[in-house]
Amino acid sequence: MKYPVLIIGLLLLNHIKILKAQHPDIEFMTGKEYASYCIQNLKQGALVVRLNFKTKALNALQQMGNTIKADRLRLAQREENLAIMRAFKEGFHFCPVYFIRLDSAVALQKGQQGNYFLDNNLIVDTTIRMKEKFFLFAEYGMLETSLSADKTQPGQETVRRGLMADALIIRDKNLELLPRPFPFYIHFGDWKERVRKLEKRLQRFYLGNK
Repeated sequence: MKYPVLIIGLLLLNHIKILKAQHPDIEFMTGKEYASYCIQNLKQGALVVRLNFKTKALNALQQMGNTIKADRLRLAQREENLAIMRAFKEGFHFCPVYFIRLDSAVALQKGQQGNYFLDNNLIVDTTIRMKEKFFLFAEYGMLETSLSADKTQPGQETVRRGLMADALIIRDKNLELLPRPFPFYIHFGDWKERVRKLEKRLQRFYLGNK
């Protein structure tokens, strides 16, 4: 009687291990493990690009009656968003990519279906559905990052914090920065070059974690 019970116990333990491998608890992962988990799942998942339409700035200008400046800002931001979209559609092949407005992230995080994915003209297309379960966000903005210590100031902290403006940033589904060694930002270059660099770094990191 002991042997059947032992066999059943071993089978249950093996089943639990399989379930944990399929659905790991990310809260107990190290930063390196979480980075590896994200790149492996992104390859089978999707990247969601958050586009900034400068809604608050436009509303403020319109309320002040400065319609000319508002129109210029709207046009400039539209051109930049189209450039970002073209760069990803032409140069990003690591995984499927989708586009949403900056303020649509909450709906996606809550799993709400539908009305936020953008078409090639930056218009919401209700027919676009994301089939992938796993996703990361990409956005353009300012990144807080560590700076090298200033050797001329021996009394300062070993690690300083600084702001890196104008960066292409990758975040997790909670909009938190991904831990190193995940390649979570690209700083220099036009949009085509940044997307090309992102593609190359993601592919390299993925191959190193297979």
